[in-house]
Amino acid sequence: MKLVLLLVVVFISVSSGSLVEDCVSRGIPVSSALLTEDLLTVEMSGSLAMGDSLLKHYGGVFFLLADSIADGWSVVGLQVNIPGASLILFREDVFSAVERMQQGLSEEVLASWILEHTWVTRN
Repeated sequence: MKLVLLLVVVFISVSSGSLVEDCVSRGIPVSSALLTEDLLTVEMSGSLAMGDSLLKHYGGVFFLLADSIADGWSVVGLQVNIPGASLILFREDVFSAVERMQQGLSEEVLASWILEHTWVTRN
């Protein structure tokens, strides 16, 4: 989980470029992204078997979204699609996670909370 949270320090706003470009420049293997009124859907290479690497990439997408919300984006849910599965953090949970970040929760506690509230579905 520490790997997920180390990314917090290096992320800046999505507004500086496209989401896909921002992710790829940070080593997150995103191939496409679609932002709707309620949801950010990201297509990414990887698999559930990747363990820590997958968590690091998922966390990277989340923190990029959180930084964008801090810069004025509306709060939306997050769905990261990988071959065979989807990782979903509902809009309400994204809102709660951002609130927890603003309260100054430790990185470990925040990462644990995000993972506990992420739904994993197999496609």
